[in-house]
Amino acid sequence: MNIAHFNHDTVQYFDKYTPEYDESRYSFIIDRINKLKTGTSSLLDVGCGTGNILAMIRRECGITDLHGMDCSSSYLDQARSHLDCRIHLGSVLDRPFLQSLNKRFSFVILGAVLHHLVGNTRKASRLLALHAIANCLDILDTDGYLFVHEPTFTPAVIMDLVFHIKRIVTRTTDNRVSIFGNTWNNLGAPVVSYYSKDELCRMVNLWKGEILEAHQNPTRLPLIFKIGLIRKSDTTIVVKKRS
Repeated sequence: MNIAHFNHDTVQYFDKYTPEYDESRYSFIIDRINKLKTGTSSLLDVGCGTGNILAMIRRECGITDLHGMDCSSSYLDQARSHLDCRIHLGSVLDRPFLQSLNKRFSFVILGAVLHHLVGNTRKASRLLALHAIANCLDILDTDGYLFVHEPTFTPAVIMDLVFHIKRIVTRTTDNRVSIFGNTWNNLGAPVVSYYSKDELCRMVNLWKGEILEAHQNPTRLPLIFKIGLIRKSDTTIVVKKRS
């Protein structure tokens, strides 16, 4: 596997902890797939993790031509135990690897991946996110659909600060440094580069993608975060490939 430009510490983190993500966050995607699918639809879940989302898609959408991809071998071991589908060890940043799959997909899900594509700076991280979006659009069928799902935050300046604080903290520990006892609200590993909904839409618009929907589901943050006027949503952008 070539994971050039993919943060090695992030790969190690997910190999070690392999958290499983809540299926309910994908209910909007499930609804849209059911409206758009055909009898021959195929789907690739980029960053498939434990495979629980793929299992849900097979259960709820009836798609059998399913593929999962992740950069963590530990995740893929769990995915194989969830269901029988084609599993690929690789990075969304590795275009030759994606092209070697020799397949075009009806649907590609890029779920909670972009904020883990981390460079030395926020600008470098955005470029990695752009490359990931471009690579996903490239492996879509002519009339295929890309679902970009991300936890999004505003204001952007606060996310710049979080990025740099995490980089500093992870130089001294590879553990999560939780805030108020919540492991998901933390200043430790892994380093992340969060975006707003508007930033994600601008990234998609730079490539051959037509945004059909940009769905937001606001989520709660501890009261202390509201002092900084921080807002969080689970954002899903539905993108149709343009020829």
